[in-house]
Amino acid sequence: MVTSGLHYAWEVAKEPKRESPAGLRYGPLWQKYLDFVDAMQTPAERRYQQVHLGHCSYLVPEERQFVTPELIQAGSLAGTPEQIVAKIRAAEAGGLTQVMLMSDEKHAVRVIRDFANMVFPLLEERRGMARILGQRSP
Repeated sequence: MVTSGLHYAWEVAKEPKRESPAGLRYGPLWQKYLDFVDAMQTPAERRYQQVHLGHCSYLVPEERQFVTPELIQAGSLAGTPEQIVAKIRAAEAGGLTQVMLMSDEKHAVRVIRDFANMVFPLLEERRGMARILGQRSP
């Protein structure tokens, strides 16, 4: 599902789609993805249909080349609960107000349960400490 982040970034990037949208850190992978999209045979006015093929449902085989450890870290909440909380905090500092959990059907209940049991308590613990100290939530 991390490729859906590339799809989204391509969709919102300003023409001529050469700069990664603000806040997204895809590095050299971004240019490689743009070159991949530019080489698509679909006419430009319908290219978004091919870009979003498989979006949040399955991995298009040609897009497998973009699923790298760097993309997984940049485009998902992967890691230990502490690492996930740090990523959420950094994103909140940049304006994030919501988090969406996405998983395949087979793992959805486990993903949601793990997030609720392991990540939410850490988020609330830090917010609670900030309230006690009279500080803005970290």
